[in-house]
Amino acid sequence: MECKRNTEERNNNEIKKNTVIKRNIDAKHHTVTKHSTESEYNTESENRKEFHDASTLAADLFVSEMIFDSRMGGRRIRFLLERHVILSLRELYTLSCIQISKETEALLSEQEWANIRSCFKDDGKKKQAESKAVICRDLGIQSVNRDDALYPFNLRRLEGMPLVLYWMGDLSILGDKRMPAVAVVGSRQPTVYGVSVTKEITKALVDHNICIISGLARGIDTIAHEMTLACGGRTVAVLAGGLDQVYPPENKELFRVIKETGLVLSEMPPGQKALRQYFPARNRILSGLSDLVAIMEAGEFSGTLHTASFAAAQGRDVFVVPGTIYAQQSRGNLKLIQDGADLLLSAEDILARLAGVAFFREMDEIRQQEERRSISRRLQESPELLTHSECMQVIIEQLSLAEQTMDELIQVTGFPFGRIAPLLSELEFSGRVIGQRQRYALTFYGT
Repeated sequence: MECKRNTEERNNNEIKKNTVIKRNIDAKHHTVTKHSTESEYNTESENRKEFHDASTLAADLFVSEMIFDSRMGGRRIRFLLERHVILSLRELYTLSCIQISKETEALLSEQEWANIRSCFKDDGKKKQAESKAVICRDLGIQSVNRDDALYPFNLRRLEGMPLVLYWMGDLSILGDKRMPAVAVVGSRQPTVYGVSVTKEITKALVDHNICIISGLARGIDTIAHEMTLACGGRTVAVLAGGLDQVYPPENKELFRVIKETGLVLSEMPPGQKALRQYFPARNRILSGLSDLVAIMEAGEFSGTLHTASFAAAQGRDVFVVPGTIYAQQSRGNLKLIQDGADLLLSAEDILARLAGVAFFREMDEIRQQEERRSISRRLQESPELLTHSECMQVIIEQLSLAEQTMDELIQVTGFPFGRIAPLLSELEFSGRVIGQRQRYALTFYGT
């Protein structure tokens, strides 16, 4: 009996050892890619090959499977990240078991934890994700998740955005500060007026190096994409289904051209058809990616109104082309104007607003750079004079490069132990930093 017990203990220790090794590898990859500014986003965009690895794609596909799995779901995944049960999204795939504190365990029922644990041990779905990853690579479909530096900056700053995105084309378009993005959307059955004004405004925007974002739908979306391409501009198509399920089917050739010259993306994994209930969710991404939303033509109950609502909630300006009170296709436009949306009479209205946005964004970036230089200079000369918030910023910037031990942080920052220890404790308590095995790393909410 004693021999059997010793054998079981050795087996359990081996399992724990393997789990720790896997977790350390994934956590290291996770923290190395953490960044907190747009400039770092653009630098990392030059190294997109990092995300071409099949195991990375398989991990993201598995995360998507878990989002749709009733045992887990997106809400519980976010819960696991918030409670530091997992350090990164891809740990859903790499870990086979999890450790839970008593405090965290008390927040869910035994059945809920049993369901969650069963997901980590679901080797069948993990193998399916691996097989699907091979197919995706053959099709040219790639993935990026919320932990990655390449995740679109505009989405990173918003709540409720997709944990994983699938894309084809040039993802760096979304990180180009020199190219503002405008979402151009409207009715699937536009009038001659709607078609004309969409072409005119889209052309003028493209001539001023504006990226056009739309949803590849029939009508206004298709016209906006086609006009952008005809004028030699860059366009992004956000789909409601998987990237191997082009909808509507008559836009397959348009999809191909956008993929080769711009970007197509979706939060839906390959194989998922574009169902009606997925379009509102698609619209929140469409507005979130843009700096401004332009409504060309929309009926009273048009899905375009969802995009306008999301844009307003996300802090995006909404511009609306006025229409006649006699046209059903303009009822939505007139209602939005009545509710306070900006009038869109020409492309100059949008360009003027974007100029202001670009100016304040540039000023904010200059201010942040100046602050970092000032902190860096004073850190070298007299670190004891840095304020509490400045010390916190120094630590976060160091951890954004890689996970570090207490001794490593003391060495690179110059802070004594008595100063850095309470700062790390405060960051841990706020959920921005997690300490495990004497190493500290930024969490999901630390970026």
